[in-house]
Order: sequence, then structure tokens, then C-alpha cells
Amino acid sequence: MFWASPDLNTFNSTTDGDIFLDTLEPTMISVNDSVLHTLTLNFSSLQASQVGEYVCRALVDDGTNTSNVITSNYSVSVQVPTPVVTSSLNTTGRIFESNEIQLLCIVIITLLDVDQTVTINWFGPNGLITMNDAKYSISTGEINSTTNGSSLAFTASLSDNGTDYYCTASVGPASNVNGFELILPATAMSTNTTITVEIVPLPIISITDVGIPVTGDSFQLVCTGTAPANVSSIATVSVQWLLNGTVFTDDTLEGVTVTNSGSMATLSFSSLNASTHERDDYTCEATLSIPDVPTTKIASIMHSLQTLTNPVVMIRSSQPYFAGQIYSLNCTVTIVAGVLNITWFNSSGNELMEGNGISFNLVTVSDTVQRYDLIFNSLDYSDIGVYTCQASLTVDRGGGDLFNGTGSANATVSIRIPLPQVSISPDGNSPLIHGTVRTVSCSVVFTPPLPTNPDVSFTVFKDDDQVSFENSSRLIAVQTGTTGALTFQPLNFSDAGNYTCTATARDNANNPLIIPSSASDEYIATVQAIPVPNITFTTTTGRSLGESLTLNCTVNVLDDLYNINATSSIVRDGELITSATGSGDTTAMIMIDSLRSSDAGDYQCIVNITQPDIDYEFNGIESTEVMLTLPTPSVIVEYNATGHLVDGELAEGQFLDIMCIADISQYIDTSVSVTMSWRRNNTVLTNGSDFTISPPVMTNNQYTGVLRINSLRDELDNGASYNCSVSVTPNTLFILAGNDNSSAVTLTVSRFDINHIDISINIPSVPVAGDVFNLSCFIVVPPNFVENLTSVRWTYDLEASRDVTSENNDATLVPVVRNGNIFTSVLTLDPVKTTDARQYYCYPTILVFNYVDRTNRDLTVQISPPSVSIVADPPTGPIYESTGYLLTCTATVNTTIVNTPVTASVVWTDPSGNVIPTNEARRQVIPPTGNSFLSMLLFQPIDTGLNNDGGTYTCQMIINSSNSLIASSQPTDTLTVTVERLPSMTVDFSSVGLIEVGQSLTITCTVTTVERLAVTPLITFIKLNDTDMEMLSNLNRPYSITTDDTGSVTNYTLILDPVRFEDAGMYTCMAEFNVTGFNNTNDPSTATYDSQEDSDTFNLLITLPPPSVSIVADPPTGPIYESTSYLLTCTATVNTTIVNTPVTASVVWTDPSGSVIPINDTRPQVTPPTGNSLVSMLVFQPIDTGRNNDGGTYTCQMIINSGNSLIASSQPTNATLTVTVESLPPMTVNFSSVGSVEVGQSLTITCTITTVERLVVSPMITFIKMNDTDIEMLSNLNRPYSITTDGTGSVTNYTLILDPVRFEDAGMYTCMAEFNVTGFNNTNDPSTATYDSQEDSDVFNLTVDFPPVIVTISKEHDDTLYAGTPFFIKCDIMLDPLVTIPVDVTNQWTRDGTNVPMGSSDATITEDLNMINTSHYNATLMFNPLDNADDSGMYTCNVEVTAPNSYMYLRNTSASANTGSITVNATPVPVVEIVTMGIAEPGEEYMLSCTVTVVDRLIISPVITWTKRSANNAISVPPVLMTVSNVMSSLYLRFSSLNTSDAGLYTCEAFINVSQISIVARSNDTSTLPLESKHNDNSD
Repeated sequence: MFWASPDLNTFNSTTDGDIFLDTLEPTMISVNDSVLHTLTLNFSSLQASQVGEYVCRALVDDGTNTSNVITSNYSVSVQVPTPVVTSSLNTTGRIFESNEIQLLCIVIITLLDVDQTVTINWFGPNGLITMNDAKYSISTGEINSTTNGSSLAFTASLSDNGTDYYCTASVGPASNVNGFELILPATAMSTNTTITVEIVPLPIISITDVGIPVTGDSFQLVCTGTAPANVSSIATVSVQWLLNGTVFTDDTLEGVTVTNSGSMATLSFSSLNASTHERDDYTCEATLSIPDVPTTKIASIMHSLQTLTNPVVMIRSSQPYFAGQIYSLNCTVTIVAGVLNITWFNSSGNELMEGNGISFNLVTVSDTVQRYDLIFNSLDYSDIGVYTCQASLTVDRGGGDLFNGTGSANATVSIRIPLPQVSISPDGNSPLIHGTVRTVSCSVVFTPPLPTNPDVSFTVFKDDDQVSFENSSRLIAVQTGTTGALTFQPLNFSDAGNYTCTATARDNANNPLIIPSSASDEYIATVQAIPVPNITFTTTTGRSLGESLTLNCTVNVLDDLYNINATSSIVRDGELITSATGSGDTTAMIMIDSLRSSDAGDYQCIVNITQPDIDYEFNGIESTEVMLTLPTPSVIVEYNATGHLVDGELAEGQFLDIMCIADISQYIDTSVSVTMSWRRNNTVLTNGSDFTISPPVMTNNQYTGVLRINSLRDELDNGASYNCSVSVTPNTLFILAGNDNSSAVTLTVSRFDINHIDISINIPSVPVAGDVFNLSCFIVVPPNFVENLTSVRWTYDLEASRDVTSENNDATLVPVVRNGNIFTSVLTLDPVKTTDARQYYCYPTILVFNYVDRTNRDLTVQISPPSVSIVADPPTGPIYESTGYLLTCTATVNTTIVNTPVTASVVWTDPSGNVIPTNEARRQVIPPTGNSFLSMLLFQPIDTGLNNDGGTYTCQMIINSSNSLIASSQPTDTLTVTVERLPSMTVDFSSVGLIEVGQSLTITCTVTTVERLAVTPLITFIKLNDTDMEMLSNLNRPYSITTDDTGSVTNYTLILDPVRFEDAGMYTCMAEFNVTGFNNTNDPSTATYDSQEDSDTFNLLITLPPPSVSIVADPPTGPIYESTSYLLTCTATVNTTIVNTPVTASVVWTDPSGSVIPINDTRPQVTPPTGNSLVSMLVFQPIDTGRNNDGGTYTCQMIINSGNSLIASSQPTNATLTVTVESLPPMTVNFSSVGSVEVGQSLTITCTITTVERLVVSPMITFIKMNDTDIEMLSNLNRPYSITTDGTGSVTNYTLILDPVRFEDAGMYTCMAEFNVTGFNNTNDPSTATYDSQEDSDVFNLTVDFPPVIVTISKEHDDTLYAGTPFFIKCDIMLDPLVTIPVDVTNQWTRDGTNVPMGSSDATITEDLNMINTSHYNATLMFNPLDNADDSGMYTCNVEVTAPNSYMYLRNTSASANTGSITVNATPVPVVEIVTMGIAEPGEEYMLSCTVTVVDRLIISPVITWTKRSANNAISVPPVLMTVSNVMSSLYLRFSSLNTSDAGLYTCEAFINVSQISIVARSNDTSTLPLESKHNDNSD
């Protein structure tokens, strides 16, 4: 038995328990008996690395073999120990909103003997927190081998208060162990950590002042800020004063200093000024902050500062009333505190007392506002004048200190004259006619009461525009007393409209307090047009071409119109023919003697009538048509077939043109359309495959049309009649077509037969095999024949069983070509072969006529000459004595085209013309044999001494065939052989003699002899210098010895790479050879004796390498402008690795004209290289294109020199650069800012000055601001600004920062720049440079907009409004605190879009505009009282804020607000009640009380009267019996001592006149005065 580990390694063990184990292995205990065998695997300390599947195997051994192997597996797994997880808050102290919070999670694990991982997760109020959560920041890492940590950080907010956070940790293996996942991970969770977040509280703020100060006193406002108790120990509070949202400084308000000392801020007023210091927006702001808490809290409180000043008195008065009406002056007094007394005074300064039609009414509006009304019960002309309301104020300030102040205001009382009665009407009852003379009159009747001397004036409006009374020739105005007249002479349409006559009644003495009164009446004038004149347009009879025609155009105008200009014109097709002009009825007439077609058309009678006085114009038109009929044309039909006939007849297949000729009338001079229709035997013909019809073409008055019969047919056309019908249709209106006409022609056509065609085959020459050859078959058809051949076949036999092209792949049939009446079919043989010599047949077919015909011709073919060539060996070059030579003659026959058996024979001829026999010994001839076409002539050797073998040799090859139809070919070829004496052997070096050190050099010695020379030359190669001589093999440098394929050229090559200074010297190469006898046998009888030698030398000289030269421009790119600095830098570069000795450089600069620029030139300055420097510069200061044109190509030449005499100077190296100098572009000055901005916003104004780069002078820049009063430089504006220049120096920005924009910033900003460049380096030397002077400027107008105006509107109350009651609408206008300049605030009240009160005749409406302070205005619209007829509607308060005219760069603003719809109801009828005292006895006192109840706040007091009815008569009660009480509007009727005559029926009536409407109310019950008689009782 044995155990195997998870990796299947067997544990060391024996059955008796004698076990030797590794430290990581478990122990094994073996227990055996006869039946049960146990092997126990004991893990004393199970490790994670020991997990896996363990195998127990048992083998039974019976002594002979092993069998019955039993296996059992068991999986061992390990549970990871649970980690210890704790979380804690790592933020100390109290946590407030916006504090940073950090939580820590610590995980302690038990180490395993395998790699393990720890995963930490955080959980918050919303569950799992991921790394992508923007609110949180998570960091995780290993603290040590057993401890891991994670932090969770976030910014606290109030929503985090009371939330819980915890972390979890999971520990597991990093990967599988032993291939099994048997290590079980463990997870643990920490306890919750609760977060407590506190809110940063608001500070507590308070303001302390002492009483109400007096103008001129010193005064302090103290603001204190404290922290709430819960943070008082850790928080600090800072306090500051603000005004208009801006921190208060000592410069904010004149005479006010501010002291800030931590939690207290004090405003100190040295001398109070009500207009400056009395404001309601003093703001104290306290800021609470806590250390290490980013959030701060701000609280603020506003304080309204008021001063003790004189009472503010304001009078609101009613609009002027008519005499006899009630009128009031409302005096409103505003104070801060104290005791107030108000008194009214008249124009004489006398205090007014109640009585004599005057009463007073005191109303307490508020604790600080009282109103004291002066009431005129019945206004009279004597009441006009100036009235003064005076207020006296006493204030006890304590300690016996009294403040006494007075104030007053004046108001003027005026009376309006009663409205007059006005009427306006025209003279007569007839309608107003355009062009007639009419008068419109306006009359007036005065309405009493009137002033002493009333007067009247008239104003006439037409369509709301006033009519000027300046008399003209057409409009005359006259006023007579109370009547005005307006006369129109004559009337114009523009006089129509709505005429309003306004009569104004005024005081003749022009007393300004007696207000004129106006009334109006309207008359709507309608001006009727002049009746349309009568136009007649008549013609006389005449409607045929060539006859006469008369047309009359007559206009009749009305007789009563004057100064009329009438023009009558006759126009045809827009062209004037004739016209007549008169002052009345007018007639224009035309007569046409002979009508032509162009006379047809639409004739118009056009009438124009004008009247210049009234700008009257009439245009009328009448039309008539002149219709003409075209005559019948003449028609001729014919054809011309001359020259096209076959045997005098037309034949089938020909085309035929039949012409139709039509003549039209000479009177037709307009465009007509001539159409021709064709018929064959009454069948209409159309364009198609059978016929081609050409439209008619006009020549003079003759039209010709053509009918082409595309192909004549005997069965159709023979004897057929072709008819042409002509129709002439006019192309213009008013011309009628005439009758059509026709004519015809009859044809005779013969049937097509074989006699109409001719066929022939053309073979121009005997073709040579191999050529491309054409056999042509010509088929000639009749003239004008239009049918095509159906096919053309070529065959070899008469039966035409197969086509040539199907039997011969080299034969192609070219498509048939037609040229007129000749068809050509070409059979192409490409190439011609000897087998093509045979008979050929041509078969043309015209299927349409069932025509087939043929012809034939034999073709003979000649054998093509073979290609014969003589090839020499050697093939080229001269042939020298003592060399071998061979001539080979080859004939090549193209068996593809010569495809019959052939043979060849040869004849060689020497230069003397003798045939060389085949059996000669020295010149051996080898003839062709069998099918071979090759023969050779061999020279061994060739000679020019004893035997002169030079000359021309001829080889003739004869090609024969056994076929008699194939001709023989006898081509020849020649070759001229020139045998020369053996040339001299040559020895040559092929290398340069001067080379730069460091380069590579190959020195080659070439030994050249003739090819096939019998001997090899002996060659020697040596180098000689000042000290020694070396053979090639001893130079220790690479070399090679090579011979070409011919053996005639031998190269000895020495490779110097790189060339060194020691390689300099003289190299020598020598060669020699000897030749004696034939094949070098020393036999002078067979060859010439030759012996030769030669040598060459090569001197190697080392030079410096040429430098690399470049020119760099500064600036490198972009245009180069005059008056700028410019630099060219020329740099030479050498390879110091190779040139390792000191060198110097010399330079030559050449200008664009090719002249060398001297070193001492002053304007372009040349800086030569100095010392070891290899740099030269050419400086232009400045460069020019005016007097000195510096543009062009500059050349810099550099030469490198050495002080060593053995080292030659380098070759000159040039570099060029083309310089283009441009004229100086204009300097630009531009503002880049908006044109308007609202005050309080921020604005950056930037002026950009742009010049070219490297300008030799700097522009002088001026930046100014100009407004309505002064001009300021940029530096004097006391506003932040900056001046910046870009890196190139070409762009300069002047930037002014307005933050915030103030009113005084408005104005015109001007930016100017200028510069002057004079002479070289600005030396004012015009001989050296162009004079440049530039300037530019830009203007930016800054318009400052007023900030928005806040307009709010309020009503006195929202109760039901009744006519006769007072009412006001208040409009509050709030300017933005940023408005610090004096402004003009105006308002205009409108009702339903109409101005109030100018657009209203209601005199009870008053308006007033008051300034509360510089930022607060209010406007009040008073109704004293309301009028239900005029005062209903929507009221709008329209406000406009304008700056003084001196602020021309400020933009005014406006705003409005409305009340919505206001409805004024009619005044309810008063309620009248009578209260009696019962029955009274004569002699007693008795009273009747009449109480009148009216609507609340009714201004108009009721007039109460008593009447007594007795004996059917109503009499007024004497006033002495009546007492009026102002209380409850009661009138008492008092009888001091009743008597019987007082008995009767009494009626009480109340009368109210509201808005000129009288309301009368009576008591429901009349009162009968009862009397009780007194009796004396005389009793006994």
C-alpha cells in the first residue's frame, strides 16, 4: 500500500511504519492484520499548500505477479482563517459641513504558506462604494505581511450627518493550488462608524444708533457681530459695512469714515448731509468662520438713516375746473417726528379761514405724513391766484433741546373756460368731386359763464395732422368772427379724410390763470373720383391683303373739368403709331393703303388725361383686332434623276429625292409655318425606314421640301403617284390660314437583275511567302443604290462548299467597305504560305433581291528568301595576325510559311572573286548536307604577312522546291575581313591624380593586348616614394589581379580606403611579351615575329576635402521688409575626423549683380572668418528696396586652407540664397472690443498695434480717452492697464481693464501709432536707405448703457371704484445704485395707450413726480374725483431716464408698468331719509332732519333742499329755516315757533353733480308736519 500526493509523487513509506518524510509531508501510520491493512496519512498541522486530491493504492502480490490494483481518491481542502476587520474615524475634533473626512479600515490576516489576496470594500448609506463614485476617494495597500489597510476620504455635507459607514474584507488564495480550488476564502465585516456633521451657523448681527440726528451733526452707526453659543469658543466673526453691495471705504461717501475692528464696524459721519447721507441701504455684513472649515456663513442687516430736517411740503392740485364746481388743493407734509402745524395763505399772504365758500379737511396719512386740503366749494373767477401751504415743526430732542423747522409749497389755482359748441360742415349737399371747388365751414357758440372778454381761435386737423392755414393757390383759409372757412380750389383725392375743427375759447386779456377750453367737431370728407372718360375705337372695312384700312381712336372728357390735357394714341404690339393731343375731346387716326400680313395684330387706343393742379391722371385703353387671311400657295412637284438612271430607267434599290416647291404671296412679310404632307396613291407618308421627309426650306417667298424614297421597289413605286399637299399657317396672332394646295408626280421603276451589277477580283502582284497579302473583290452597283450586300463569301472551289476562312486559319475576311456604289470585300492572308497558291472564288449576295453571283482568279506564291548570315569568330573587332579565325554561313528558312520541302547549296567566294573549292587545305570549306543550311570557312591561322587574308568574303545560299508553282530564292551575305598587324600592347593607370584625404581611391593598372594571342605578357607593379620602393604585394593594402574572358585585358587593382597621407607617391606598372613563328613554333615562314613591352606611372597627390557650405537667414522665413534688420550667416563645415590638422577659411560674398562685396563696405557689412572660425556674416542694418535694392541672390564662397605645403587647399564651395525685399506694409492699429456695455459690467479694451518684425525703430504710441469734458492719457485714467509686446516685437497690445464699467468710462478711445525710419541705422542719410514714415490710428466709441430701471405700480386700494370718489395710482421708480451721475427721470402716464392728461378732457386728473432720493422716485396719478365715463381703462406708467446732453456717450433707458384694467362704476344714487319729532303744538320748537347717505369718500358734497307742498303748490323752504350740518350730510329744517301756516307736506331732495352728470334723489317718505291744538280747561 502507498499514498501519493496531489502531484502524484509517492510518499516515502514502508508497510511496517519505518517512514522517512520531508518536513512538509504528513506522517503515515501502518496497521496490518491478516485481513485489514490500514495505512493512515496523518497531518499534524495542515497547510494550505497541502490541499489537493490524495491517492491511496493497494497492490496484492501473490509472489508470482502483481494484480488487483485498487485505487481510492480523497480531496483535502482548507478553510482560510477569518480576518479581523476594524473601521474607525481618522478625523479628529468636530466635523462641520465642507470638512474633509477620512475613515480607516484595518484588516489583520493569518499568513498562509501560499500566495493569498485581500479584497477590501467600503459601504455607505447608499450601499457599496465603487472607485468610480466621484464623491469618494479610496486608497488600499499592504501595511505589513499580516496587516492590510484602506482609507475612505470625502468632503462632508449636511446630508452626511447621522450616516453609517463600514468595511468588509475577503481573504483567499491568489491562484489554484496543486491544480484544485480547495482553499475556501473567508470574509469579515467591521462595525459601523457613525458620522456626525454640524452646520456652520449664521452670525448674530445688530446695529446701534442714538435717536434721530439733525443735519450738520456728527453721528455714528455701530454694527456688532457675535457667534452663536454653540460655536462661540471656536468661531470668529468679522464685520464690515457695505453700500450698494460694495465694501464701504473712506472714499465711498463724502464725510463718512469706516472703522473695522474684528467683530465691530463703525460708520462715523462728521457732518450729516440729508441729500448725501440719508439712505435706506446701509448694509452691515457679518462673516462667521471656523478654523479648518472651508464653509463660511454671512448674515447682513440693512439700516435706513433719517435726519431731522425741515418738513417736506408737497401740493397736489386738481386740474383746472370750470367755474361753479368744487375744487381742492391737497397739501401733503412729510416729517420724521415731532409736532406739526399746517396753515394755508392766499396770494396776498393772508391766512385763509373757513367760510366764504372755503373749507378745510385734515387727513392723517401716517405717523410722519399729514394731508391738509383746501376746498373751494364753488370755484369762481375771483378765486384764481397763488396759494401757499406752510408747515411748522417742533421736535423735543430731550434736555430742553428743541428742533424747529418750517417748510412750504405753492400752488396756482386756475379756471377753465366752459367748453364751446362747435360744428363743421361743407357748403351745399352735393358730393365732393375730384377737381371741383368746395368750401368747408366751422362755426362756434360760446357756453357761459365766460370771462370778461372771451375770444375764439380755430385749429383744423385732417386725419390727426394739423392743417396749415398758410394760403396757397389751391387751399384758402378765412376766419370771420366765430366762423372759419376752408376753401379747396380744386379738390384733390388727398383732401379726403376725417376733418376735425377744434375751437379754443380763451381770455382776450391772456390771463394765464384762465385756462382756454377747446371743443371739436368732425366731418368725414369723401372725394369722389372724376367719372371715367368714354373711349371709342372704330375701324373701317378692310381685311384682305393689299386693301386699305382706317382706325379712329376718340376720347370724350367731361365738359366741366378745366385745365385738362388729353392725349389719344394708337399703338400696335407695344409700338406707337400715331397720337393726338387736346384740351378736350381728342381723336387719333391711322390709314393703311395696302395691307400686308405684318399689319395684322392687336391695335390699342391709349388715352392719357392729366390735371397738374390736383396731380390727376387718367389712363385708359381700348383694343381692336385686325385679322388677315393668307392666300392659297402655288405648288410644283418634280424630281431630277439625270445621271442616276440605269439603261434610262430608275432601278430597284436606288433612293430618289422628290421636291415639292411652294410659292406664297408677296404681301406676307411676317413669320409663317409652311408644312408639306406627302401621299403615295392616297396613303399618307411619314418619316421611317421607307421614307425620309425633310421640312421645307424658304428661299425668298419660295419653300422647297424633299421626300426621299429610301429604296425604290418595283412592286410599290412603279407607276405610283406621289402627291405633295402644302399648308401655310401663320405664326402670329390675328392672321388666318388660307386654303391648302397640292401637286403630284408619277414614277417608272424597273426590277433589279444581274445586269445591274459587276464583279472582279484584283491581285496586284505575286505575293512572297511570309508577306501579308490582300485579295480584293470589287462589286459595282447602280448609282444611288441604297441596299447593302447581304454577304460576300470566298471559296477555293466552284461549288463553294467551304469558305476560305474556315479552311485556312491564316485567312481573315475584312468587313465589306462601301464607297458610293462600289462594294469592296478583302480577303487577307496573314501570312501568305506556299500552300496558298491556288484558285479563289468571290460570291456576293443581295438577299433583298435574291441575287447571287461569282467570279474567280488564281494566286501564285513565291518562296520567301531565307535569312543568310555570316558570323565571324571572333565576331567583332579587328582581326590580327597570329590569331585563329572562323567564318560560319547560316541560312534560316521560315518553315511556318514555307511549308513545302526545300533544299540548300552553298558557294563561298574569296576577296579576289574566286570560288573557294571545298578541298583547299589552308582555307577549309564545309558545305551544307541533307536538311542542313549551315556552311563554315576556317582560317588556321590567319595572316597578313606571307599570305594576305584580308578582303570581302561572300556566302550564297540557294533554296529550291520541287513544286513548279513555288519560285526559288537565292539570297547571299558578305563579310569583309580586315587583317591587321599586331597592335602595341598598352599599359595604363585609370585613376585621378588628385584626391581628398579620407576618401576612397582605387588605383588600377590595365594591360591590354589582342584577343587569342598565343603568349601571356609578364607584368610588374611597384610604388616609389621619397624613402623606399615597394612591390604591390608588400604594400599591406588590399589588391586584386583579374583577366577578362577574352584573355586580352589584365587589371592590377590597388584599393586605398581610406586614402592616407602616406599613400602619396609614384606608382609604376610594366608589361612585356615575345611571339615567334606559327603557333609559336619559331617558324618564320608561316607567321610574323612580334616582340613588345610597355609601362605607365601614376602620381598620387592628397588634397583637403571641400567643406559643406550653407547660408542661414535671420529671420529664416517669411517676407523680408525694407527698414528691417537682416542677417545672412555663411557656415563652412569640415569632417574633423578626416581633416585632423588645423585649417583656416577664406570667404567671398557676391551680391545679386555678381559684384564681390568688399570687406570694408559700410552698408552691407561683411564679417569674415577669423582664426579657426569657419563662419562669416553679412549684415543689413537696415535692408532696403528703395534707393538700394537689396533683393536678389547672394553667393557665399568658402575655401579651406592648410599651413602644410603637402596638403592642397580645398576646392571652392558656393552656397546661394535668394533674398526678396518687399516694401514695408502698412502698420495697423485696431481696437478689439464691443461698442457698448452696461454700467457695472466688466470690459477689456485692447488696442493692437501691428508692424513687421525687426523694424529698426519702435513706433510711438498714444492711447487717449476723450469724453464730453476732457481728454485723458491712458496713464491718467486711474484704471488698471497693461502694455505687452509679443516675442517678435511686432505686435504691441495696450489693454485697459474697466471692472466695473462706470459712467465716466463712456467716451471715445483713440489709439495712435507712428514711426519714422531715415537713412542707414536711422542716421538721416537718404543716400543709404529709403525714408519710411507711417502712422495709423483707430477709434473705439464706448457707449455705456444705463442699468435696468425697476418700475412697480400700485393702487390706493383694490375696492370697487365709483365716480366722484378720489383715487390715486402710485408708480415707484428704482434706479440701480450704480447710477451715480445726475439724471433726468421723467414719466408719462397713459390710459389704453393714450397720454394722460393731455389726451383727456377730464380736468380732475393730476400727476406728480417726486424724488425720494437719487435712486428712488415715485409718480402719483391723482383722480379728484374719478369719472366713470373717462377714467376706466388700463393705466401705464412709462418712465424714461436720460442723462444730461453733455453725456453724449451714455445710452438712455426706459421702462414701464401697468395696472391692468381699472373699471370706474357710476355713482350710486344717494339715500335720503327724513326723521321727524312727532306731533307738536303751535308755538313749540320743531325740527325735521333730512339725512343723505352717499357712497364712501365721495368728494362732491350733495346739495340738499327742502320743498313744501301746500294747496297743490310746491314752494321752496326759506333758507333761514335750514341749518346745514357737515356731519352725516344732514340738513335740518328748524321751526323756532310753530304756527298753523307751517303745516304742510315737506319733501327733502339731494342733488349731486358728478362728472357733469346730475343725480337727484328724494326721500322715500315725505313728512307731513302735524299740529296739535292747545285747549284751556276752565273747570268750575
